[in-house]
Amino acid sequence: MSAARRVHVAALLQGEGMDTHLHVVFGRSVDGLSTVYIERPLADDLARTRRVLDDATTWGELRAGLTADRYLECVDRADTRDGHEPDDNDAFEAHELAGFADGDWPEWPATEHLHWMPDEAKLLGKREPTVLNDDILEFDPANDSAVVAALERAGYVVTEDNDAVAAALGMAGA
Repeated sequence: MSAARRVHVAALLQGEGMDTHLHVVFGRSVDGLSTVYIERPLADDLARTRRVLDDATTWGELRAGLTADRYLECVDRADTRDGHEPDDNDAFEAHELAGFADGDWPEWPATEHLHWMPDEAKLLGKREPTVLNDDILEFDPANDSAVVAALERAGYVVTEDNDAVAAALGMAGA
């Protein structure tokens, strides 16, 4: 997520009365073999986005459930053939959005580690290439206390929240 997008998401959430200043949540990855750290505004945004993408059956439902920015991302990723925004009653299927089925969109937190984490914390992870997408930065759960300490030294408030991480990864209720 770009810095401008992070600022926008944080402003939206602060407008809802949430304190998002340098707040990070962490929990286990989908396979349970690594720890994922996510800035809280992004975790909340991804959870909402993934939930709506899973549940929406029409473009109107999608529009109603997403932030304006996320909705426009969907429109940009849709193959509308005529270049027009889909009608609210048009059928919606997330897998038809460019990048969704192959995991390029919405953003993946293990890739985002490389963009926002302080260097001290990054050094505790292992950078791994992926076959199709950007590199990821994985963290061994045995290093949780050291990573948390590095984030806290950088000014972050860090909270373990496996449910928030699962929701951000699209695994809530799984």
